[in-house]
Amino acid sequence: MATDWRWYFGDRDYYLRDKTEQLASDLAAAASRDRSERHRLAKQQGTLEERLNRLTDDVHRLVELSDLRDELDFFADYEAVRRRVRTALVAMELLGPSGRPMARSLALPSANELRDDTVDYWLAPATRSLPRVLGGADPAADPDVIEARRRDPERTDRFLALVLTLSGAGSRAGSLVPALLGPVRDGQVSGVDRALWLAAAGGALGPDSRVAVAAWLKDQVGVLPEPPPADGQRWRTRIQALGQPVSGVLKRLPAPVAEGYERPLTAARGLEAATALMTAAAAAWSEPSAGGGIDDATRAQLQGALVALVDEGTPAEAPLLRRAEALRRQLRTEDEAAAGTGPALPDPGAPAGRLVDLLIDDALPADAVPDEAPGPLTALAWQAAAGMLAPAVRVLAVAARALPPAVEPVDVTVGAQVLRVGPDPLLPGQAEAAARAAAELSYPLPSGLLGRLKDDDHVDTRQNEELRHLTRIEAVQTALAALRVEVDRLRDVPAAAEQALGRFTAR
Repeated sequence: MATDWRWYFGDRDYYLRDKTEQLASDLAAAASRDRSERHRLAKQQGTLEERLNRLTDDVHRLVELSDLRDELDFFADYEAVRRRVRTALVAMELLGPSGRPMARSLALPSANELRDDTVDYWLAPATRSLPRVLGGADPAADPDVIEARRRDPERTDRFLALVLTLSGAGSRAGSLVPALLGPVRDGQVSGVDRALWLAAAGGALGPDSRVAVAAWLKDQVGVLPEPPPADGQRWRTRIQALGQPVSGVLKRLPAPVAEGYERPLTAARGLEAATALMTAAAAAWSEPSAGGGIDDATRAQLQGALVALVDEGTPAEAPLLRRAEALRRQLRTEDEAAAGTGPALPDPGAPAGRLVDLLIDDALPADAVPDEAPGPLTALAWQAAAGMLAPAVRVLAVAARALPPAVEPVDVTVGAQVLRVGPDPLLPGQAEAAARAAAELSYPLPSGLLGRLKDDDHVDTRQNEELRHLTRIEAVQTALAALRVEVDRLRDVPAAAEQALGRFTAR
Protein backbone atom coordinates (compact mmCIF):
# COMPACT_ATOMS: atom_id res chain seq x y z
CA MET A 1 0.00 0.00 0.00
CA ALA A 2 2.90 2.28 0.84
CA THR A 3 4.27 1.71 -2.61
CA ASP A 4 0.99 2.70 -4.16
CA TRP A 5 0.95 5.94 -2.11
CA ARG A 6 4.47 6.73 -3.37
CA TRP A 7 3.19 6.23 -6.90
CA TYR A 8 0.23 8.58 -6.34
CA PHE A 9 2.25 11.24 -4.58
CA GLY A 10 4.80 11.54 -7.37
CA ASP A 11 7.56 9.13 -6.36
CA ARG A 12 7.07 7.10 -9.53
CA ASP A 13 10.81 6.96 -10.49
CA TYR A 14 11.73 5.42 -7.18
CA TYR A 15 8.84 2.94 -7.48
CA LEU A 16 9.81 1.86 -11.01
CA ARG A 17 13.52 1.57 -10.10
CA ASP A 18 12.65 -0.60 -7.08
CA LYS A 19 10.45 -2.88 -9.15
CA THR A 20 13.12 -3.14 -11.89
CA GLU A 21 15.80 -4.10 -9.38
CA GLN A 22 13.51 -6.69 -7.81
CA LEU A 23 12.73 -8.24 -11.20
CA ALA A 24 16.43 -8.28 -12.14
CA SER A 25 17.25 -10.02 -8.87
CA ASP A 26 14.53 -12.61 -9.48
CA LEU A 27 15.80 -13.20 -13.03
CA ALA A 28 19.40 -13.61 -11.82
CA ALA A 29 18.32 -16.14 -9.18
CA ALA A 30 16.31 -18.06 -11.77
CA ALA A 31 19.28 -18.05 -14.17
CA SER A 32 21.57 -19.32 -11.38
CA ARG A 33 19.15 -22.16 -10.57
CA ASP A 34 18.93 -22.99 -14.25
CA ARG A 35 22.75 -23.15 -14.57
CA SER A 36 23.04 -25.34 -11.48
CA GLU A 37 20.43 -27.71 -12.81
CA ARG A 38 22.08 -27.89 -16.20
CA HIS A 39 25.46 -28.56 -14.55
CA ARG A 40 23.95 -31.30 -12.39
CA LEU A 41 22.30 -32.96 -15.37
CA ALA A 42 25.50 -32.71 -17.44
CA LYS A 43 27.50 -34.21 -14.57
CA GLN A 44 25.05 -37.08 -14.20
CA GLN A 45 25.10 -37.65 -17.93
CA GLY A 46 28.93 -37.58 -17.93
CA THR A 47 29.11 -39.97 -14.96
CA LEU A 48 26.75 -42.40 -16.62
CA GLU A 49 28.70 -42.15 -19.87
CA GLU A 50 32.00 -42.72 -18.03
CA ARG A 51 30.56 -45.73 -16.24
CA LEU A 52 29.28 -47.15 -19.50
CA ASN A 53 32.66 -46.61 -21.16
CA ARG A 54 34.47 -48.17 -18.21
CA LEU A 55 32.13 -51.13 -18.25
CA THR A 56 32.67 -51.53 -21.98
CA ASP A 57 36.45 -51.41 -21.49
CA ASP A 58 36.25 -54.02 -18.71
CA VAL A 59 34.26 -56.32 -20.96
CA HIS A 60 36.93 -55.96 -23.67
CA ARG A 61 39.64 -56.65 -21.07
CA LEU A 62 37.83 -59.75 -19.84
CA VAL A 63 37.50 -61.05 -23.40
CA GLU A 64 41.21 -60.37 -24.05
CA LEU A 65 42.18 -61.98 -20.75
CA SER A 66 40.11 -65.05 -21.62
CA ASP A 67 41.90 -65.31 -24.96
CA LEU A 68 45.26 -64.94 -23.22
CA ARG A 69 44.39 -67.71 -20.81
CA ASP A 70 43.63 -69.98 -23.73
CA GLU A 71 47.04 -69.16 -25.22
CA LEU A 72 48.75 -69.66 -21.86
CA ASP A 73 47.25 -73.14 -21.61
CA PHE A 74 49.95 -74.20 -24.06
CA PHE A 75 52.50 -73.27 -21.35
CA ALA A 76 50.78 -75.07 -18.50
CA ASP A 77 53.86 -77.21 -17.83
CA TYR A 78 56.01 -74.11 -17.41
CA GLU A 79 53.52 -72.60 -14.97
CA ALA A 80 53.50 -75.85 -13.00
CA VAL A 81 57.30 -75.63 -12.69
CA ARG A 82 57.10 -72.04 -11.45
CA ARG A 83 54.44 -72.98 -8.91
CA ARG A 84 56.60 -75.78 -7.52
CA VAL A 85 59.68 -73.49 -7.48
CA ARG A 86 57.82 -70.86 -5.48
CA THR A 87 56.81 -73.56 -3.02
CA ALA A 88 60.45 -74.67 -2.76
CA LEU A 89 61.65 -71.11 -2.11
CA VAL A 90 59.06 -70.68 0.63
CA ALA A 91 60.10 -73.99 2.17
CA MET A 92 63.73 -72.83 2.20
CA GLU A 93 62.61 -69.65 4.00
CA LEU A 94 63.91 -67.50 1.17
CA LEU A 95 60.42 -66.16 0.42
CA GLY A 96 57.14 -65.99 2.27
CA PRO A 97 53.67 -65.64 0.80
CA SER A 98 54.27 -61.89 0.40
CA GLY A 99 57.98 -62.14 -0.31
CA ARG A 100 59.06 -61.99 3.33
CA PRO A 101 61.15 -64.70 4.99
CA MET A 102 59.05 -67.43 6.61
CA ALA A 103 59.17 -68.03 10.35
CA ARG A 104 58.65 -71.76 9.91
CA SER A 105 59.79 -74.28 7.34
CA LEU A 106 57.43 -76.04 5.02
CA ALA A 107 58.09 -79.40 3.45
CA LEU A 108 60.62 -79.07 0.66
CA PRO A 109 59.24 -80.36 -2.65
CA SER A 110 60.87 -83.60 -3.65
CA ALA A 111 63.00 -84.05 -6.74
CA ASN A 112 60.06 -85.83 -8.31
CA GLU A 113 57.84 -82.82 -7.71
CA LEU A 114 60.51 -80.66 -9.30
CA ARG A 115 60.77 -82.97 -12.26
CA ASP A 116 61.45 -81.37 -15.58
CA ASP A 117 58.38 -81.73 -17.77
CA THR A 118 59.43 -78.94 -20.08
CA VAL A 119 61.87 -78.63 -22.90
CA ASP A 120 64.84 -76.31 -22.40
CA TYR A 121 63.40 -74.49 -19.35
CA TRP A 122 66.26 -73.63 -16.99
CA LEU A 123 64.25 -73.04 -13.80
CA ALA A 124 63.52 -76.65 -12.76
CA PRO A 125 67.10 -78.02 -12.85
CA ALA A 126 68.41 -74.82 -11.21
CA THR A 127 65.96 -75.28 -8.34
CA ARG A 128 66.77 -79.00 -7.99
CA SER A 129 70.40 -78.04 -7.39
CA LEU A 130 69.64 -75.72 -4.47
CA PRO A 131 69.84 -78.24 -1.58
CA ARG A 132 73.33 -79.26 -2.70
CA VAL A 133 74.52 -75.75 -3.59
CA LEU A 134 73.28 -74.31 -0.30
CA GLY A 135 74.94 -77.22 1.46
CA GLY A 136 78.33 -76.08 0.16
CA ALA A 137 78.69 -77.94 -3.13
CA ASP A 138 80.49 -76.25 -5.98
CA PRO A 139 77.86 -75.01 -8.48
CA ALA A 140 80.25 -75.50 -11.38
CA ALA A 141 80.38 -79.26 -10.70
CA ASP A 142 76.68 -79.81 -9.97
CA PRO A 143 74.95 -81.71 -12.81
CA ASP A 144 71.67 -79.83 -12.45
CA VAL A 145 73.48 -76.48 -12.54
CA ILE A 146 75.39 -77.61 -15.61
CA GLU A 147 72.10 -78.56 -17.28
CA ALA A 148 70.43 -75.28 -16.27
CA ARG A 149 73.38 -73.27 -17.58
CA ARG A 150 73.22 -75.15 -20.84
CA ARG A 151 69.64 -73.98 -21.23
CA ASP A 152 70.12 -70.38 -20.01
CA PRO A 153 73.47 -69.47 -18.40
CA GLU A 154 72.63 -65.85 -17.60
CA ARG A 155 69.36 -66.53 -15.77
CA THR A 156 70.82 -69.56 -13.99
CA ASP A 157 73.72 -67.56 -12.56
CA ARG A 158 71.39 -64.74 -11.57
CA PHE A 159 69.08 -67.18 -9.81
CA LEU A 160 71.93 -68.86 -7.91
CA ALA A 161 73.47 -65.52 -6.89
CA LEU A 162 70.17 -64.27 -5.49
CA VAL A 163 69.48 -67.48 -3.60
CA LEU A 164 73.00 -67.65 -2.13
CA THR A 165 72.85 -64.01 -1.05
CA LEU A 166 69.41 -64.33 0.56
CA SER A 167 70.43 -67.52 2.34
CA GLY A 168 73.39 -65.78 4.00
CA ALA A 169 76.03 -67.38 1.77
CA GLY A 170 76.71 -64.19 -0.17
CA SER A 171 80.48 -64.67 0.03
CA ARG A 172 80.06 -67.66 -2.30
CA ALA A 173 78.07 -65.56 -4.75
CA GLY A 174 80.82 -63.05 -5.47
CA SER A 175 81.78 -64.58 -8.81
CA LEU A 176 78.10 -64.63 -9.83
CA VAL A 177 77.44 -60.96 -9.08
CA PRO A 178 78.21 -59.79 -12.67
CA ALA A 179 75.27 -61.90 -13.83
CA LEU A 180 72.98 -59.78 -11.63
CA LEU A 181 74.15 -56.38 -12.79
CA GLY A 182 72.41 -55.06 -15.86
CA PRO A 183 73.13 -52.06 -18.08
CA VAL A 184 72.20 -48.62 -16.82
CA ARG A 185 69.39 -47.27 -18.98
CA ASP A 186 68.95 -43.52 -19.38
CA GLY A 187 71.51 -43.00 -16.65
CA GLN A 188 69.21 -44.52 -13.99
CA VAL A 189 70.32 -47.32 -11.64
CA SER A 190 67.69 -49.95 -10.85
CA GLY A 191 66.76 -50.83 -7.30
CA VAL A 192 68.33 -54.29 -7.42
CA ASP A 193 71.57 -52.94 -8.91
CA ARG A 194 71.80 -50.39 -6.11
CA ALA A 195 71.07 -53.09 -3.53
CA LEU A 196 73.89 -55.26 -4.90
CA TRP A 197 76.13 -52.20 -5.03
CA LEU A 198 75.54 -51.54 -1.31
CA ALA A 199 75.84 -55.22 -0.36
CA ALA A 200 79.12 -55.61 -2.25
CA ALA A 201 80.57 -52.46 -0.70
CA GLY A 202 79.70 -53.73 2.77
CA GLY A 203 81.42 -57.06 2.15
CA ALA A 204 78.21 -59.14 2.21
CA LEU A 205 79.06 -60.72 -1.16
CA GLY A 206 82.71 -61.50 -0.58
CA PRO A 207 85.88 -59.69 -1.69
CA ASP A 208 85.49 -60.56 -5.37
CA SER A 209 82.17 -58.74 -5.58
CA ARG A 210 83.74 -55.36 -4.74
CA VAL A 211 86.03 -55.61 -7.74
CA ALA A 212 83.17 -56.80 -9.94
CA VAL A 213 80.88 -53.95 -8.91
CA ALA A 214 83.67 -51.36 -9.29
CA ALA A 215 84.42 -52.65 -12.80
CA TRP A 216 80.71 -52.56 -13.67
CA LEU A 217 80.37 -49.00 -12.41
CA LYS A 218 83.43 -47.89 -14.39
CA ASP A 219 81.98 -49.45 -17.53
CA GLN A 220 78.63 -47.72 -17.00
CA VAL A 221 80.28 -44.37 -16.33
CA GLY A 222 82.40 -44.82 -19.45
CA VAL A 223 79.36 -45.03 -21.75
CA LEU A 224 77.58 -42.03 -20.24
CA PRO A 225 77.45 -38.88 -22.36
CA GLU A 226 79.70 -35.94 -21.54
CA PRO A 227 78.39 -34.31 -18.34
CA PRO A 228 76.87 -30.85 -18.79
CA PRO A 229 78.70 -27.81 -17.36
CA ALA A 230 76.12 -27.59 -14.58
CA ASP A 231 77.20 -31.01 -13.28
CA GLY A 232 80.85 -29.99 -13.29
CA GLN A 233 80.06 -26.83 -11.33
CA ARG A 234 77.99 -28.83 -8.85
CA TRP A 235 80.83 -31.32 -8.29
CA ARG A 236 83.33 -28.50 -7.72
CA THR A 237 80.95 -26.98 -5.20
CA ARG A 238 80.66 -30.32 -3.40
CA ILE A 239 84.45 -30.67 -3.22
CA GLN A 240 84.86 -27.12 -1.91
CA ALA A 241 82.15 -27.75 0.69
CA LEU A 242 84.40 -30.44 2.22
CA GLY A 243 86.89 -27.77 3.34
CA GLN A 244 86.56 -25.34 6.21
CA PRO A 245 85.06 -21.90 5.40
CA VAL A 246 87.61 -19.18 4.67
CA SER A 247 85.63 -16.36 6.26
CA GLY A 248 87.62 -16.59 9.49
CA VAL A 249 90.94 -16.01 7.72
CA LEU A 250 89.64 -13.10 5.65
CA LYS A 251 87.52 -11.48 8.33
CA ARG A 252 89.75 -8.48 9.27
CA LEU A 253 91.18 -7.80 5.82
CA PRO A 254 90.10 -4.94 3.54
CA ALA A 255 87.29 -5.98 1.19
CA PRO A 256 89.35 -5.88 -2.07
CA VAL A 257 92.05 -8.05 -0.52
CA ALA A 258 89.55 -10.52 0.92
CA GLU A 259 87.75 -10.82 -2.43
CA GLY A 260 91.02 -11.56 -4.23
CA TYR A 261 91.94 -14.38 -1.86
CA GLU A 262 88.48 -15.93 -1.37
CA ARG A 263 88.26 -18.05 -4.52
CA PRO A 264 91.78 -19.60 -4.47
CA LEU A 265 91.62 -20.19 -0.71
CA THR A 266 88.20 -21.88 -0.97
CA ALA A 267 89.46 -24.09 -3.79
CA ALA A 268 92.65 -24.98 -1.90
CA ARG A 269 90.84 -25.87 1.33
CA GLY A 270 88.32 -28.00 -0.55
CA LEU A 271 91.15 -29.78 -2.37
CA GLU A 272 92.95 -30.35 0.92
CA ALA A 273 89.91 -32.14 2.36
CA ALA A 274 89.32 -34.05 -0.89
CA THR A 275 92.97 -35.16 -0.94
CA ALA A 276 92.66 -36.54 2.58
CA LEU A 277 89.43 -38.29 1.55
CA MET A 278 91.01 -39.80 -1.58
CA THR A 279 94.07 -40.98 0.34
CA ALA A 280 91.92 -42.61 3.01
CA ALA A 281 89.63 -44.14 0.37
CA ALA A 282 92.59 -45.69 -1.42
CA ALA A 283 93.83 -47.15 1.88
CA ALA A 284 90.36 -48.47 2.72
CA TRP A 285 90.08 -50.09 -0.70
CA SER A 286 93.38 -51.93 -0.27
CA GLU A 287 92.18 -53.47 3.00
CA PRO A 288 89.87 -56.49 2.79
CA SER A 289 86.37 -55.55 3.88
CA ALA A 290 84.86 -57.45 6.75
CA GLY A 291 81.99 -59.63 5.61
CA GLY A 292 78.61 -58.48 6.84
CA GLY A 293 74.96 -59.21 6.39
CA ILE A 294 72.43 -57.34 4.31
CA ASP A 295 69.89 -54.94 5.73
CA ASP A 296 66.13 -55.24 5.38
CA ALA A 297 65.89 -52.81 2.45
CA THR A 298 68.54 -54.71 0.49
CA ARG A 299 66.91 -58.03 1.32
CA ALA A 300 63.54 -56.76 0.09
CA GLN A 301 65.08 -55.57 -3.19
CA LEU A 302 66.80 -58.93 -3.76
CA GLN A 303 63.63 -60.82 -2.91
CA GLY A 304 61.75 -58.71 -5.43
CA ALA A 305 64.38 -59.53 -8.04
CA LEU A 306 64.09 -63.25 -7.25
CA VAL A 307 60.29 -63.20 -7.53
CA ALA A 308 60.50 -61.29 -10.82
CA LEU A 309 63.05 -63.77 -12.18
CA VAL A 310 60.96 -66.82 -11.25
CA ASP A 311 57.74 -65.32 -12.59
CA GLU A 312 59.33 -64.03 -15.79
CA GLY A 313 58.45 -67.10 -17.84
CA THR A 314 60.02 -68.34 -21.01
CA PRO A 315 60.77 -65.91 -23.85
CA ALA A 316 57.71 -67.16 -25.73
CA GLU A 317 55.23 -66.72 -22.90
CA ALA A 318 56.76 -63.67 -21.17
CA PRO A 319 54.85 -61.10 -23.29
CA LEU A 320 51.59 -62.98 -22.66
CA LEU A 321 52.23 -63.10 -18.90
CA ARG A 322 53.00 -59.40 -18.74
CA ARG A 323 49.90 -58.49 -20.71
CA ALA A 324 47.70 -60.75 -18.57
CA GLU A 325 49.06 -59.21 -15.39
CA ALA A 326 48.44 -55.69 -16.74
CA LEU A 327 44.83 -56.63 -17.54
CA ARG A 328 44.32 -58.08 -14.06
CA ARG A 329 45.59 -54.88 -12.47
CA GLN A 330 43.21 -52.81 -14.60
CA LEU A 331 40.26 -54.99 -13.66
CA ARG A 332 40.87 -54.70 -9.93
CA THR A 333 38.43 -52.43 -8.14
CA GLU A 334 39.62 -49.55 -5.98
CA ASP A 335 38.67 -51.48 -2.82
CA GLU A 336 40.66 -54.51 -3.96
CA ALA A 337 43.66 -52.35 -4.79
CA ALA A 338 43.50 -50.69 -1.37
CA ALA A 339 43.15 -54.01 0.45
CA GLY A 340 46.05 -55.62 -1.41
CA THR A 341 47.43 -59.06 -0.65
CA GLY A 342 50.01 -58.22 2.00
CA PRO A 343 53.29 -56.30 2.09
CA ALA A 344 54.37 -55.59 -1.46
CA LEU A 345 57.95 -56.12 -2.54
CA PRO A 346 59.73 -53.23 -4.25
CA ASP A 347 59.92 -53.34 -8.00
CA PRO A 348 63.53 -54.43 -8.75
CA GLY A 349 63.42 -52.57 -12.04
CA ALA A 350 62.29 -49.27 -10.52
CA PRO A 351 65.04 -46.63 -10.63
CA ALA A 352 66.92 -45.93 -7.39
CA GLY A 353 68.46 -42.72 -8.74
CA ARG A 354 70.85 -41.33 -11.32
CA LEU A 355 74.14 -43.21 -11.51
CA VAL A 356 76.06 -39.93 -11.46
CA ASP A 357 74.21 -38.57 -8.43
CA LEU A 358 74.59 -41.81 -6.45
CA LEU A 359 78.33 -41.95 -7.16
CA ILE A 360 78.87 -38.32 -6.18
CA ASP A 361 76.85 -38.72 -2.98
CA ASP A 362 78.94 -41.77 -2.06
CA ALA A 363 82.32 -40.31 -3.05
CA LEU A 364 81.70 -36.86 -1.52
CA PRO A 365 79.37 -37.50 1.42
CA ALA A 366 77.77 -34.33 2.72
CA ASP A 367 78.03 -35.61 6.30
CA ALA A 368 81.71 -36.55 6.08
CA VAL A 369 83.53 -36.04 9.38
CA PRO A 370 87.09 -34.62 9.12
CA ASP A 371 89.86 -36.99 10.20
CA GLU A 372 87.42 -39.91 10.18
CA ALA A 373 88.18 -42.85 7.90
CA PRO A 374 85.71 -43.12 5.03
CA GLY A 375 83.44 -46.11 4.82
CA PRO A 376 83.70 -48.91 2.26
CA LEU A 377 80.98 -47.29 0.15
CA THR A 378 83.10 -44.15 -0.27
CA ALA A 379 86.14 -46.25 -1.17
CA LEU A 380 84.14 -48.10 -3.83
CA ALA A 381 82.71 -44.87 -5.22
CA TRP A 382 86.17 -43.32 -5.68
CA GLN A 383 87.30 -46.42 -7.54
CA ALA A 384 84.47 -45.88 -10.02
CA ALA A 385 84.01 -42.10 -10.05
CA ALA A 386 87.61 -40.82 -9.91
CA GLY A 387 87.80 -40.44 -13.68
CA MET A 388 84.50 -38.56 -13.70
CA LEU A 389 85.59 -36.23 -10.87
CA ALA A 390 89.08 -35.66 -12.31
CA PRO A 391 88.12 -32.55 -14.38
CA ALA A 392 86.56 -30.91 -11.32
CA VAL A 393 89.67 -31.62 -9.25
CA ARG A 394 91.94 -30.21 -11.93
CA VAL A 395 89.86 -27.03 -12.33
CA LEU A 396 90.07 -26.45 -8.57
CA ALA A 397 93.81 -27.13 -8.70
CA VAL A 398 94.21 -24.34 -11.27
CA ALA A 399 92.16 -22.02 -9.04
CA ALA A 400 94.23 -22.94 -5.97
CA ARG A 401 97.48 -22.24 -7.82
CA ALA A 402 96.28 -18.65 -8.23
CA LEU A 403 97.36 -17.99 -4.64
CA PRO A 404 100.08 -15.30 -4.84
CA PRO A 405 103.66 -16.31 -4.09
CA ALA A 406 103.75 -13.93 -1.11
CA VAL A 407 101.26 -12.00 0.98
CA GLU A 408 101.92 -8.34 0.18
CA PRO A 409 101.30 -5.40 2.55
CA VAL A 410 98.10 -3.43 2.13
CA ASP A 411 97.24 0.24 2.57
CA VAL A 412 95.18 1.04 5.66
CA THR A 413 93.63 4.50 5.83
CA VAL A 414 94.12 6.01 9.28
CA GLY A 415 92.42 9.37 9.43
CA ALA A 416 94.01 11.54 6.76
CA GLN A 417 97.08 9.32 6.33
CA VAL A 418 97.70 5.93 4.65
CA LEU A 419 99.68 3.37 6.61
CA ARG A 420 101.36 0.42 4.90
CA VAL A 421 100.57 -2.73 6.93
CA GLY A 422 101.98 -6.16 6.11
CA PRO A 423 102.12 -9.63 7.66
CA ASP A 424 105.27 -8.67 9.60
CA PRO A 425 104.94 -6.53 12.75
CA LEU A 426 105.28 -2.76 12.25
CA LEU A 427 108.22 -0.82 13.59
CA PRO A 428 107.97 -0.07 17.32
CA GLY A 429 105.62 2.85 17.95
CA GLN A 430 104.62 3.19 14.29
CA ALA A 431 101.03 2.02 14.78
CA GLU A 432 100.65 4.07 17.98
CA ALA A 433 101.92 7.22 16.28
CA ALA A 434 99.56 6.82 13.33
CA ALA A 435 96.57 6.17 15.61
CA ARG A 436 97.43 9.17 17.81
CA ALA A 437 97.85 11.51 14.86
CA ALA A 438 94.50 10.42 13.39
CA ALA A 439 92.75 10.94 16.74
CA GLU A 440 94.28 14.41 17.23
CA LEU A 441 93.15 15.40 13.75
CA SER A 442 89.60 14.23 14.37
CA TYR A 443 89.26 15.55 17.94
CA PRO A 444 91.69 18.49 18.57
CA LEU A 445 91.91 19.60 22.22
CA PRO A 446 90.31 22.95 23.11
CA SER A 447 92.77 25.83 23.56
CA GLY A 448 93.73 27.01 26.98
CA LEU A 449 94.05 25.24 30.29
CA LEU A 450 90.52 26.12 31.37
CA GLY A 451 89.08 24.65 28.20
CA ARG A 452 91.00 21.44 28.63
CA LEU A 453 89.87 21.11 32.25
CA LYS A 454 86.24 21.66 31.31
CA ASP A 455 86.26 19.16 28.40
CA ASP A 456 87.12 15.81 29.99
CA ASP A 457 84.51 14.09 27.80
CA HIS A 458 86.29 15.40 24.72
CA VAL A 459 89.58 13.95 25.95
CA ASP A 460 87.96 10.56 26.56
CA THR A 461 86.46 10.56 23.07
CA ARG A 462 89.83 11.28 21.49
CA GLN A 463 91.44 8.45 23.48
CA ASN A 464 88.69 6.07 22.36
CA GLU A 465 89.24 7.11 18.74
CA GLU A 466 92.97 6.50 19.11
CA LEU A 467 92.31 3.04 20.55
CA ARG A 468 89.91 2.24 17.69
CA HIS A 469 92.51 3.11 15.05
CA LEU A 470 95.21 1.17 16.87
CA THR A 471 92.98 -1.92 17.22
CA ARG A 472 92.15 -1.85 13.51
CA ILE A 473 95.79 -1.57 12.49
CA GLU A 474 96.79 -4.46 14.74
CA ALA A 475 93.85 -6.57 13.51
CA VAL A 476 94.86 -6.12 9.86
CA GLN A 477 98.49 -7.00 10.66
CA THR A 478 97.41 -10.13 12.58
CA ALA A 479 95.03 -11.17 9.77
CA LEU A 480 97.76 -10.78 7.17
CA ALA A 481 100.15 -12.87 9.28
CA ALA A 482 97.52 -15.63 9.62
CA LEU A 483 96.82 -15.41 5.88
CA ARG A 484 100.51 -15.88 5.08
CA VAL A 485 100.63 -19.00 7.27
CA GLU A 486 97.52 -20.39 5.56
CA VAL A 487 98.79 -19.64 2.05
CA ASP A 488 102.14 -21.26 2.77
CA ARG A 489 100.37 -24.32 4.20
CA LEU A 490 98.12 -24.73 1.17
CA ARG A 491 100.72 -24.04 -1.49
CA ASP A 492 101.44 -27.72 -2.20
CA VAL A 493 97.79 -28.83 -2.05
CA PRO A 494 97.12 -28.77 -5.85
CA ALA A 495 100.03 -31.11 -6.56
CA ALA A 496 99.04 -33.42 -3.69
CA ALA A 497 95.44 -33.54 -4.95
CA GLU A 498 96.50 -34.48 -8.47
CA GLN A 499 98.85 -37.10 -7.09
CA ALA A 500 96.10 -38.64 -4.95
CA LEU A 501 93.74 -38.58 -7.93
CA GLY A 502 96.36 -40.33 -10.05
CA ARG A 503 96.24 -43.38 -7.75
CA PHE A 504 92.73 -44.04 -9.02
CA THR A 505 92.78 -42.80 -12.60
CA ALA A 506 96.02 -44.61 -13.49
CA ARG A 507 94.42 -48.00 -12.85
